[in-house]
Amino acid sequence: MTNSHSQIYYKGTLQHFNEHSSYDLKRMYVQALGLDKNFIKVMCDYSATAVWNWDGCNCSYEDYPLSKETIALMEVWTTWHDKWNETHSNNFHNFEQFHCLGELIFHRVIEELPDYIVQIENY
Repeated sequence: MTNSHSQIYYKGTLQHFNEHSSYDLKRMYVQALGLDKNFIKVMCDYSATAVWNWDGCNCSYEDYPLSKETIALMEVWTTWHDKWNETHSNNFHNFEQFHCLGELIFHRVIEELPDYIVQIENY
């Protein structure tokens, strides 16, 4: 698996962070946008949904006004991640496709939640 990266989008501005960017740096960037804004983080983690809140807590899909289609894509993405994770293998097949699905989900969330700060952690 390659290095992860993070992107944060809000109102037409996309900020990229690499695996060396600290959690604090990303948090400061989001705080500069304004904590009064709605926030959603899109990320895979073992046995979790793909949505997370500002405090780093895994959330239910119903906590956000997402389309059924986007939720279905998220479920495919997280299942794919869990299946790979269960093998504990460094041989991650179809990595580019997995990454592209994460990017597709990220852009769908941006479109569906235009007043949200949207962050993605992707491999």
